[in-house]
Amino acid sequence: MKDFRDKVAQTAESSTWVIEGNYLAEVGCDIVWRRADTLVWLDLPRRLAVGRALRRTFVRVARREQLWATNRQPLSALSPSSVGRLVRRWPEYSRRIAAALDVDVYPHLKVVRLRSDREVADWLAAIQPVNDSM
Repeated sequence: MKDFRDKVAQTAESSTWVIEGNYLAEVGCDIVWRRADTLVWLDLPRRLAVGRALRRTFVRVARREQLWATNRQPLSALSPSSVGRLVRRWPEYSRRIAAALDVDVYPHLKVVRLRSDREVADWLAAIQPVNDSM
């Protein structure tokens, strides 16, 4: 875990970066959030997010997609216990992020909380650079 934390910290020291992940306890707050200026929080409804995660996992397993290095999604990711854990734990993610943000440690952090596909689309449209070459 130390190597992972060191690599994340090194990346977050650079002047521009984007980090995605669910490692809230491991590196999220104390490394990434302290150095970030914006947190984009995809807080989608459980039925939508879990459905997408299951479809993505099924495709990765079926195609034996390489995720990183030589890692592939194992078939066990679709076991009843894994799926049940994902469904049960989904609300916990939002509570953990909300609780971490409730602490007065990140006043510099602009939080963009997106709760629907429409909000995501609107936000992306708003941040797209205008094409002035016409």
